[in-house]
Order: sequence, then structure tokens, then C-alpha cells
Amino acid sequence: MIRSMRPIRRGWRGWLVSRPLGIGALDKQGARHMFVVVADELGGEVTARYSYGPSGQIYNPGNLVSLTGTGTPTDLDDRDAWLSLADGGLEGVDFVLIDAPDDAVMIAGAHVNAVLGTPDRPGTTSYAPVTGPITRRTAGNSNSAAIAVANAARTAAGVEGGQPLPEGGVRAPGHGQADHIPVNQGAIDGAYERLAVTGSRIRRRPEN
Repeated sequence: MIRSMRPIRRGWRGWLVSRPLGIGALDKQGARHMFVVVADELGGEVTARYSYGPSGQIYNPGNLVSLTGTGTPTDLDDRDAWLSLADGGLEGVDFVLIDAPDDAVMIAGAHVNAVLGTPDRPGTTSYAPVTGPITRRTAGNSNSAAIAVANAARTAAGVEGGQPLPEGGVRAPGHGQADHIPVNQGAIDGAYERLAVTGSRIRRRPEN
């Protein structure tokens, strides 16, 4: 496994973004929802976005799934939160760079997407609005998934330590349960190593 590579700055960067939940008691307590974006600049054209949430409704949330491009409130609110950063950001929207190359972030994001599935074809990870040390290991939430993407990308790139949180992401329930997402780190490492050895690039298609 390649461990000497450091992030290569080629224009695209990976960001971990947090925003207010916008609904419910947790929002009033200052809790944050997080997602991951790869783009050329803050609030700029999106190369890839990784947004996660429940497959069902609030009273029957179902499983944790990828919601990017679904047109759900989570998907649209994440889109708007990101776009707002071009002009300084909406209130409560914060961010931090992911210290890994953009390719590593997208490989990790694609892997987590495949593991969690979509609302129509969910994986096996249950959705839990609030998770903690006593939450069963088969449950997680959007913050668990976003941190799982960032951590997996950092690990693949040989960056030690876990992903720091955005300033507003300090109250991000579930971020400490990223290990509840059934990531196959070996598969991510292998895909990134093959990409690094060949020197090829992941094809980029702008998305919302």
C-alpha cells in the first residue's frame, strides 16, 4: 500500500461541510448535519457530492442511504448550503478541508454509496437519528457516513488520524460512529493505489 503520498493539489479539493438540521429538537440544540463535496473552489461547480440520510420518513426512517440527486429535502438543503459558500455561506454553514487527494475522496465516497445503497435499493445499515457508544453497530446516520468517507480517503492516502470536524460540526451526533459504516478499507486502498500507480484520473462530470 502506498503510504508516502501526500495530497496533490490540482484544483479539485474535498470538503467536509456542516449545516443546521433545520428541523426538530436536535436542531434547536445546535446539532449539525454533515456531507462531503469535491469541487474546484468553495461554493463552486460540484464534481461530486456525498449526502446521506434516511430511506424513509421521520416516523419510519428505515435505513441509512445515499441521497445525492434524489430531490429529497436533505439533498436540496445540502446543495443550497454548498452553493451559499460562494458568498460566505448561510448562517450555521461551516466547512473544513479533507486532507486527502480528490481522487481518494471520490473513491471512498463511491464505496460508501455502494455499501449504503439508495432509497429504492438500501443496504443493511439502519438509520438512527442519534447514535452513540451504546448504539448497535449496524446503525448510523448522515454524520457517521460523511466521516466514514473522509476517514477512508485519508487512510487510503496515508494520512494519519481521523478527520477533524468543521467549526459548526462539533455538535454532530453520529460522527463518532463512523466505524458503524461497513467500509472495506482494503478495497478503497487498492483502488486508490491502482489509480496512483497508473497516473490516470477519475472521470469528472459536474453534478448538483
